[in-house]
Amino acid sequence: MSAKIIQLRSKKHDPGRINKSSPSYGLAVKELDREARLKKELEDAKAVGNLTEASRLQKALVISSHKIGVLASATQKEGA
Repeated sequence: MSAKIIQLRSKKHDPGRINKSSPSYGLAVKELDREARLKKELEDAKAVGNLTEASRLQKALVISSHKIGVLASATQKEGA
């Protein structure tokens, strides 16, 4: 499933271009896990009305999403 998400986040959507042996692939998978955790924490913070924490988590979520896109692009095989 991670490869599919990484494909969607990368600028090129050719499934043959994902290089799972790339160090960037492992980092992207870890960042996907972090993003999922941040989303859950954001929902919890909004539910209890902690807007300061929700704002901080929203910023972290934007940064995480950007990192995934960058790492996903880095997993692309050269010349494939």
